[in-house]
Amino acid sequence: NTSPPKSATHPVVRLVEERIHRYMENSFSAKWTLKITWVNVQPYPARGGNRGTNTYQAIITTDGYKTFVLFLYQSGGMQWDYTKLTSTNVLIGYTSGDGYFKNDDMIKRTPAEKYRPDRWEGFNTDVQGFWLYEVNSRVWQNYRQMCLDWVDHEDQPSAWNKGLPSCPCSLEEAAADGRFARSRTDSDITMLSSSAPNQHGAGVRCLYGADKQLLEGRQERIWRDVQKTRNDEELKFYDWCCTQAGNQQLCNKYGQKRPKIGCEGQRPPVRGMEKIFDV
Repeated sequence: NTSPPKSATHPVVRLVEERIHRYMENSFSAKWTLKITWVNVQPYPARGGNRGTNTYQAIITTDGYKTFVLFLYQSGGMQWDYTKLTSTNVLIGYTSGDGYFKNDDMIKRTPAEKYRPDRWEGFNTDVQGFWLYEVNSRVWQNYRQMCLDWVDHEDQPSAWNKGLPSCPCSLEEAAADGRFARSRTDSDITMLSSSAPNQHGAGVRCLYGADKQLLEGRQERIWRDVQKTRNDEELKFYDWCCTQAGNQQLCNKYGQKRPKIGCEGQRPPVRGMEKIFDV
């Protein structure tokens, strides 16, 4: 049977996290966990004869960046009669799904030993019948999880957007508006930013096309002084959620935290910011 715990408060999740902390010395907080249990499984072809049954469990868990798998073999529950099996080339291990795999050294033992893993201390543990693996073959950027983590920790715009202006409708209007400063020009896109933050340290970003008309505007939690720094934290968040993640729902979540703004009497197109990443 399969038993996916519903939240991080589930006792299985708490136990899994505790085991990973203990044996892998890893600060791990599960985002997703799947427990699969096989009870009294007969050996193939599972018909006739008294060849015993096996009971064991696999748990897969991830925080979105690292993934672990736990194998648990019930004490006294691994009872296949290996002398009656057509083959004794049993495998214990995992594949990460990207071509990387590990076969446990247990498979080098005699059939009498490797068909009774419940009697032996497992990989990375000091417990009989308990194996623990980290299945990542490399460190990689999970932009979807990075976006979700950011969304979860961001305040609602109503907590910081008080007093922020709308964008000028054109670059000509912006030139006469001291609240805005040119921060970047790429090909046919010109970017303006607030020349000063509001009381919460927030600002706005306005994008203009080759016709010098507004394409898109956004309210942003982190204002930056374009005259003093080139570091642009806010574009990083957009990149995670709307470019790298490849998921429109995540881009929509980004929009909930960074509302679009326009100018009076004009509804801006929706593709302005994407062009910044295309140039």
